[in-house]
Amino acid sequence: MAPPPPDDDNFWPPEARPAPVKTPEPTPTPPAVTKAASGKEKENGRPVFGETKGNGRNGHNKIIVVEIKPVGAWQQACRQSVKAATEFPGEEGLRLRLAGQNLTMDFPNQQTRVCTELIEKLERIHGVLRVYEA
Repeated sequence: MAPPPPDDDNFWPPEARPAPVKTPEPTPTPPAVTKAASGKEKENGRPVFGETKGNGRNGHNKIIVVEIKPVGAWQQACRQSVKAATEFPGEEGLRLRLAGQNLTMDFPNQQTRVCTELIEKLERIHGVLRVYEA
């Protein structure tokens, strides 16, 4: 059996080499810009970096903090807390903290509504120490 040809451009005679194909350079198109209801420009339907909804004090969103004991089935308490927050849609943020640990989990895509029903539901979850607004 003959050895395979070497990986060398000079191996093939010039008439057997494929001609190089020149591809045209694509012209860059600027992103679509639309006006938001607030008057600020949006790019591709997404908010401009730094834009906030501002329903809290001084234009900052409120955040509901759920402090969880880091013992036992704390992962289950985290899952149940996120699930409970989905039942109350709104514009406030959700943050889970493990008590006594330096671990905080923010959920920027999980918006909720701070209300007494939600706070009571979160406090009833086994493993939750306290619930408060930040």
